[in-house]
Amino acid sequence: MTESSVKVGNTRIVWNHSTPLLKILVVSLVVFSMLALAALSWVKLSVREQTRQTLELAAQTAGQNRKLEERLGDMESEEAIRAIAEEELGLVNPKAVVIVPGAGN
Repeated sequence: MTESSVKVGNTRIVWNHSTPLLKILVVSLVVFSMLALAALSWVKLSVREQTRQTLELAAQTAGQNRKLEERLGDMESEEAIRAIAEEELGLVNPKAVVIVPGAGN
């Protein structure tokens, strides 16, 4: 009776009376399984990184939403809207007279 063995990690696989084709098949399955586990680990790490990036973007978006909601609350009065138009957009009331120093004749 012939006996063959292969050590995989801490496990020793022993074959008795097996054909070379069966040995190749078993070793191929073990190698394929190891490659599949490595690929799954890589996919898991990739998904974790994408999840981290998505959560970071969601936190930034939530912060921007809070700021916009506060600003929207400030725009409830006509005076506040005029102030924003003047300060941020440089708009001037059409009835106002604007005097620019140094632009004279």
